[in-house]
Amino acid sequence: MENMGALGALDGALAKVNKQPAYMDALSALNKLAGVNETEIRLTMLNVSAKVKPISGTDDLLQKTVRSSGIEFIRGFNRLIYNNTTFVGIDFESFEDFENNITPPDKRALIYALLAATYTTLPEKRITCPHCQERGDYHLKPSDMLQEDTFKKPWDIKEKECEYQDYRVDSEIIPGVVISYGMPSETDKLNLIRNKNDNELRKNIEDGNSLLNNMDIIALYIKSIFIKGKTKKDNITITSDQIEDGVSVIQQTINGMPADIQIKIIEDEKIGEFIDYNPDFYMKLICRNDNCNKSFNWFDINPETDFFRKSLSIYK
Repeated sequence: MENMGALGALDGALAKVNKQPAYMDALSALNKLAGVNETEIRLTMLNVSAKVKPISGTDDLLQKTVRSSGIEFIRGFNRLIYNNTTFVGIDFESFEDFENNITPPDKRALIYALLAATYTTLPEKRITCPHCQERGDYHLKPSDMLQEDTFKKPWDIKEKECEYQDYRVDSEIIPGVVISYGMPSETDKLNLIRNKNDNELRKNIEDGNSLLNNMDIIALYIKSIFIKGKTKKDNITITSDQIEDGVSVIQQTINGMPADIQIKIIEDEKIGEFIDYNPDFYMKLICRNDNCNKSFNWFDINPETDFFRKSLSIYK
């Protein structure tokens, strides 16, 4: 067979796609030039793979989200993830079913995949070297967030003898007060923040690089609180599905607890069994200071805030 040559091969390729709309060719070419690709990632809790495609129409998306309330913003972002993801090994009946079953570790993984699929680079970030304390500007790529130990362990049904939705760990933080921890869903998170002030959410991002503060995050993992009374009829049990005036009763209880009990909850190691399933994203960097040049790991990473900081160009 005669060699077609480079131009001949190009003509053949163009002929094959000639029937599709011109804008499809243009978008395909732009995606290739931008280096964006579908990103596949493993979900720790659901124990399935997910293929996430890059978003398009970013400006339109962000114009809508920055004008929305906190809860609308999060649900809109959840729908974006849901619409851009193909799950291999599980079928969600609806978007609501997705929110009811997606957990913080798996959502964190999906957000990373969306970030990596959509953007090949991030704006440069000023980072302080822990060795010499010199600040330097570093050019970062989403792919650099992923390390060999990012995903520490998957959910083992045989080991735990149940699905993650049913697994509980009890802790008697003080005599007569037992807290039961469990893995929350995105719906639990939405119930917790539903009536939060938008300025408070923004402040949380500025102060702690997260939508929720530490006590809110802990409240998210609490499935029930049992308080023993003087008699059996005086016992009090509150659960994560109890909502009053649109706010989680557990959240209200946690926020109103005496400070010494709050400290005991913050220091309670038993909640770590659930938090440890979160993927640990970090970057391996080398100090830019010529007098140092030591390597270090940078852990101040949150894929969700990184995604929107990139999109809104508000990196500092």
